[in-house]
Amino acid sequence: MRNLIYAMICIFTIASCSEPDTDVEVGISDTTSSRAPLGPHNDSNPYDLAGKLHYDILELYIPLESDFATTQSIISLTDSLATNDGRFTSLATGTYSIPISTRINAILSDPEGVYTALSASISPLAITTVKNFCTDVVALYTTNADYDDAYLYITSYEDAIILSGFTSKEKEVMLTIATGVNDLGEQTYVTVYPNPANETVNVSNPFETEVTLKIYNFKGQLLNEKLISSKGNQVSVQNLNPGTYLFVLQSENSRIQNKVVVF
Repeated sequence: MRNLIYAMICIFTIASCSEPDTDVEVGISDTTSSRAPLGPHNDSNPYDLAGKLHYDILELYIPLESDFATTQSIISLTDSLATNDGRFTSLATGTYSIPISTRINAILSDPEGVYTALSASISPLAITTVKNFCTDVVALYTTNADYDDAYLYITSYEDAIILSGFTSKEKEVMLTIATGVNDLGEQTYVTVYPNPANETVNVSNPFETEVTLKIYNFKGQLLNEKLISSKGNQVSVQNLNPGTYLFVLQSENSRIQNKVVVF
């Protein structure tokens, strides 16, 4: 879980570019405001969609990353996944630039160096607040806390940040990370069988409506997309070269995925 959170922050830091600002103290409230039914969203967080996007990029990145990934392959894969997502291109500002190798190498040499990478965007106090938040979330996970309890803690943290005196840029960074960590709580996988396969696969659709199937290669390139009915579909893989692919079902509000091996 801790490594997932490091990865979540890493994806945020290498897919964004901003400037540092001032230091302000914040406290975490034990109370929570009334809100919609539980889920990985907080309507009061203005960066909820951005955080969800960064988590979605991470969710695609993890199964595609090689155990022997090089700095350049990490940069290429992250940049490819981000720029191929229409939501990212619509949210990205003119300050976006491709991740730099020195930042990646610093994180690879020391996972906690991901917090140092945040120093280009937020103050030391804001970094400490983020670090303490992530430590608390890991503790909730390792003690098998209920998802509802973790959700309430995370959204309480978000509400406290919103009401704090942190700068607008610091709030953007902190709330985007918090939303992404919130999404780590629930993960589901699309059922694809047979797997491995060399001709066709059956793709189950757990949603009640027609959804889009997207197929990515290990470089993060989108190779194909098609509509999948609510009853599921057979999908040909004969045009795919032998290798590992990522099958992603995307609905209007959710996504699930799985690795598929073609031989």
